[in-house]
Amino acid sequence: MANSGYKQATIAYKVSKPGGHPLDVEGKLCSKSGRKQAILLLVGYTNPDTTKYEVQGYFSHQEIVTGNPTVSYDAVYCPIGFIRLSLNRIILEPTIPVQTVSLFSSANWRLVSSSDIADIDFTQGTAGVYQIKITRTENLGEDYFIFRNEVTLQEAALYIVNVNSRVWVLDTGFWNNTGFWYDNGIWNF
Repeated sequence: MANSGYKQATIAYKVSKPGGHPLDVEGKLCSKSGRKQAILLLVGYTNPDTTKYEVQGYFSHQEIVTGNPTVSYDAVYCPIGFIRLSLNRIILEPTIPVQTVSLFSSANWRLVSSSDIADIDFTQGTAGVYQIKITRTENLGEDYFIFRNEVTLQEAALYIVNVNSRVWVLDTGFWNNTGFWYDNGIWNF
């Protein structure tokens, strides 16, 4: 089931409804019967603790056990979805005090970092496309915003530089007037 976003259960515990208390193979409360809790195992698996559990039977891959699926979506196990930005870096300065970046997310998202060199107009949202406005503050420097997809836990970073002016720099052998270039995770001036 690799790369499907689903995870197969390997054990199913027999419990009371309601309450979720352990039950033995006869369906009696373990606390009253003094017996081990009954479990079902995925075919091919063995009892994880013979002092606590008694194997009552086995189930197959993707089988439904007592009305419950043995396969469930697990975003951490195998994320399906995305979060992306139209830009990964911006430069703010007096002549360009505001920049807009598009955020694309397959699920709810939120901003998980903050910055004192720029303000942002959206800090969370639902699935879809957002035009996020980044506005410079009076504080100069370098920083970043991190956005996280709340289902897949994937993150997208927007690196920001806030300056008063730019100078000509030598960038990989060529002169340019951007004043900055990004190399190996470091802003270069």
